[in-house]
Parts: sequence; structure tokens; C-alpha cells
Amino acid sequence: MRTAAGEEEGFGRVRPREKGREGYRIDLHPLNAPRFLYTVSGQTFATADQARFVLDGIRYEINVLKKAPEDAVARFLSAKAKPNLVPARYQEWIAGLEKTVGTPHGIAERTLAEYRRYGAAVASRFAAVGVREVTEGMLESWSVALAERETKISPKTRRNIVSAFRTFLGWCKRHGHAASVPDLPRIRQTGKRFKAPKLSAEEQNEVLLEIDESALGIFLAMALLGLRAGEARAVQVEDVDLSRELMVVCRAVKGLGREAALGPTKTGEERELPLPSPLSKWLRERMPSEGFVFLNPKTQAPWTHWSVRQTWIEAAKAAGIPEKRIHLQGNTRHSCATAALQRGSDPRLVQALLGHASFNTTKRHYVEIGAEPLRGVVER
Repeated sequence: MRTAAGEEEGFGRVRPREKGREGYRIDLHPLNAPRFLYTVSGQTFATADQARFVLDGIRYEINVLKKAPEDAVARFLSAKAKPNLVPARYQEWIAGLEKTVGTPHGIAERTLAEYRRYGAAVASRFAAVGVREVTEGMLESWSVALAERETKISPKTRRNIVSAFRTFLGWCKRHGHAASVPDLPRIRQTGKRFKAPKLSAEEQNEVLLEIDESALGIFLAMALLGLRAGEARAVQVEDVDLSRELMVVCRAVKGLGREAALGPTKTGEERELPLPSPLSKWLRERMPSEGFVFLNPKTQAPWTHWSVRQTWIEAAKAAGIPEKRIHLQGNTRHSCATAALQRGSDPRLVQALLGHASFNTTKRHYVEIGAEPLRGVVER
């Protein structure tokens, strides 16, 4: 319930600073000592939203966690608190992760890019909050705000953002910047899961025809063998045996750019796959003598994720595929699996082709049972 001024009823109020002073303060009424909260971790509240975010965290601890008001505000009252603000520590964490990219146990470039992107959401919400002042209530309030923002964020993305923030807080605790890591809000998936749009075999062929022959090989591997983009980018000449018409998939590129490192496949397993005729023909004519099999003809360097993706998008548009149905992995790997199942292939063989560790993954994403196949079950 809100007051006539539009502010939610309950403990505390957000008020402008005294006349002649810029910023905001939190009126801690009904507490009298102290009566006002002016700063967090040495940082004043520049906006009403910054102050309201801290107040939401205090209210959560009082109303949900049933803490006494004086206990809920205690952590914010250290007048000598040194600056230890969340955005600055978050950037410090990111800088440390950047140094691990390409190392055996380092972070993948793609994951790091996601963490950087989440930094905007972190900075906008925790601008005036110190790492030691982050509460369970703040995280709950933040999760709700992410769900209610005008640019919609899916539950999965919200989970990823909050989970990344927890990883960051764990780093803060290990380095002495925080005493503990609060519990995360539980974000549930509602409605149908996102399914990447697939193409029919005919549509897929139309897209492949729009790709220049010199660049075609990597897309044949993804569309006809169902390779993940990172697996296709990582194929080496030594992995191809043209005399036996076989390709061994045993590694993947861990990252998006040119400097990405090679690592194991997603499941850590290798698989030996037969070469389909179009791919075999392309390899016999264009495979280099050593190194990476698939090179970007524009740069004569290994493909980056972005160049693979952009080439497919341009070809799909040229083939007349509606933009909402263009999706690199959906149009290649997923479409390959779906077409194989529609031809009557054994789902267990499709699992082996795709390199899924569990048959449940294959079944969940590709084996769809409609009404017609069930007709023979119910009719006598």
C-alpha cells in the first residue's frame, strides 16, 4: 500500500537532504537513534532511487526475515566505513577474470562478455551500496525490478544475472571485501521454454546456396553433421580422414574471437562422424595442408563466432527466411537433428551424432510426440 505521495507504507521514508544540501536521506522513523541514514559505505545517496533501494533491503529484513529494526539498519551505520562500493569492486572482479582468458582453467571469453554486459544492471542498481551492505532484501528487490523493467528480461536471463552477481560476491568474500554472501532470490521459469527456430531441409539448402563456395565448408559441417559452432571452428586437418570419409570431433573453441583458446567439447567426449557427400567434396577441393580446416576466406584466418553468425544471417535473409526465424544454432544443428528424426532415424543415433551426454537432452529438445503418432495407440 502506498501513501498519497506515492511511497510505500512501512518502516522508513526517503526524504530530500536538508535545505541547501544535495541528495537524499532515509528517515528511519520510528527509530529515534539514529533518526536518519545519510550514507552507505561512505557514499551519499545522489538519487531517490539509490536511497529507496537501500530502504527496500531494510524493509525486507524487518518484514520477511523478522529482524528488529535496529538490527536491520545496524550494518549501514558505520560512520567510518571505507569506500567499498559494488560497481568499483565489480569492475575489479572483471579485470581479474580478463587475465585468465585463454588459460587452462580460465573463464571463457563468451562468459566474460556476458558478465561485462550484466555490469550495467549491477551499476545502475548498486551505485551507492557497499559490498558489505548487500542484503537478501536488496537482491529480492533487484530481481523484482529486473522483471518489471520496460525492456523485458526472461526468467533465464534474470537467473543468469543474479547468479553472476552471487559469483562476484563469492569473490568479494574470498578477498576480504565482504563478510558473507546473502541468499539469492529464487527465480522460476514460467511458460514455455525458448526453442530456437528450425528450418526444413529445403529451407536450409536454400540458405546454403546463398553462401559463397569458399566459405561453405564450416556451414556444411554445422548443417549436415550438427556440429556446434565452437566445434566446427576447432576442426584441424589431422581430425579429417578422407580415405575413410570420417571426421573426428574432439575439441571446441572456447571463446568468440580470434584469440580464443581450444578446449574439449562440451561433454568432454570425442565422436567419430561419417562425412556427408557435399562436405567430403568441399574438403577434397579446399582443405588446407595443415592447421584449421575451416578458414574465413575474407581474412584467411580461423573463423570467429561473430563472422560465422553474420555470414549465416546474411545468407538466410538473402534466401528469404523471415528475420524472426533466423538463428544460427537453430537453423543448423537443431534443424539437422530434427530432419534426421523426421526421416525415421533412431533417436539414440541422433544423440551420438550431436554428442549429447544424456539421451534426456536429445529427447527434451528434439523428440516431440504429436497427436498423429498417438492415434494408433488409442484406436483398436
